[in-house]
Amino acid sequence: MTGILLALAAALIWGMGNVWVRLALQGMRPTTVSVFSLFIGLLLLFPLALILHWDDVTGITGGVMLTIFFYGMANFLTGRFLNYSSISRIGLNRAIPIVASSPIFALILAVIFLDESVNAFIILGTLVVMAGVLMIVTERR
Repeated sequence: MTGILLALAAALIWGMGNVWVRLALQGMRPTTVSVFSLFIGLLLLFPLALILHWDDVTGITGGVMLTIFFYGMANFLTGRFLNYSSISRIGLNRAIPIVASSPIFALILAVIFLDESVNAFIILGTLVVMAGVLMIVTERR
């Protein structure tokens, strides 16, 4: 139950964050908002990571650091910029549900690269998400 409450709290905070991003995009470009949000996150989280998890931070191996680097470039830099650009161009109500289709891509990549298995419920859920995204993308204004 605690995990579900934490996930719902994360969803609420991400939802609020997207509204704040939309407000910020009224006065700035997506590039500026992306870089500024990344910088603030680094300022807040890096010292906290050092204080709370010193052994983990100082024990990171080269391979793990490379993986974290590519994750940071793909997710936090490129993904955030593309997300903010889509919000700026098509609005929050259309962009966020499309971006939220990321589990579809995670599922496909997990099956290909991690040899994870799928079942009927996962396939059904994926089809429902795809149908919802299709409805949003093809919506007539």
